[in-house]
Amino acid sequence: MKNAIVNLFKTLFFFDVAVVAVFFLPYKEKSNAASTALSKETVFLCVVAALTFLFWFLIERRKIKIFRFRRIFRHYSAGLLCGVIPIGTTVLLLWVTRHLRFAGRTDTSHILLWLAALLVNTIATELLFRGYLFRLYRKYYHFPIAALLISALFFSMNYPMLSLGKTYVINLLLLNIILCLLADETGSFSAPLAAHFVYRLISTLALGSLPVSEEYPHLFRNSVSGGAWMTGDEKGLEASVILLICQLGLIAWFTYKRMKGKKIKLPAFVGKFIRFVDQKRKGRKTPKKASV
Repeated sequence: MKNAIVNLFKTLFFFDVAVVAVFFLPYKEKSNAASTALSKETVFLCVVAALTFLFWFLIERRKIKIFRFRRIFRHYSAGLLCGVIPIGTTVLLLWVTRHLRFAGRTDTSHILLWLAALLVNTIATELLFRGYLFRLYRKYYHFPIAALLISALFFSMNYPMLSLGKTYVINLLLLNIILCLLADETGSFSAPLAAHFVYRLISTLALGSLPVSEEYPHLFRNSVSGGAWMTGDEKGLEASVILLICQLGLIAWFTYKRMKGKKIKLPAFVGKFIRFVDQKRKGRKTPKKASV
């Protein structure tokens, strides 16, 4: 009971200060919308990073491991796959069945700045939810409780999305659970970060589906037709039952692996590529013997 009360106060202070900083700290207006967005997201990241260091170093006395740099490329690859599979499968199926049509690129300028802003925002968001707070919860609670607490914090910060329908809310809940599973299975920050970034890259920046960041443009003009349950209609892909089924399938696979006590295995071609990169890196680090 004592730990629960202490963790509650830690959560309230850490999360509330970060949220207040997002909405009230000033940021410099730039000459274009992309630079302004990047400036805003950088302030967000700096605040969350400072709070994370403060809690990790002073309050937890470095007893909680937030970052894991061993096998970081392997964890990053696993995150990319878990981020691409649900949203990529949904887009592919809708495109093949002609329920989703592309009509060329939009006239969007400063693409690299928008991409940088999206990356910075994703890092800050993951650090806020699956950085210190997730590791704190996993120290004291089982995974389902930790994942639900993180999801509750996410929806409290993005409460307008609760009005977009049951399927939309369930899909975002499942996305949070997948990211938490990645963080828990790998013990790495890079895995959920990679999954979250590639998901938002497709959903937000490419298709303009996820309205978490409405100020971001989308690169491709597209139109959907067919039942709203399949395409999500004007609400976006997050309201699609296809995405829901894909995410449930991924969670079922994670659950099966956890119940069997097996480690997550990447596809063979990905494993071979990672081993090739590791060998090249080791070859560079090996010092040459001096000739006699």
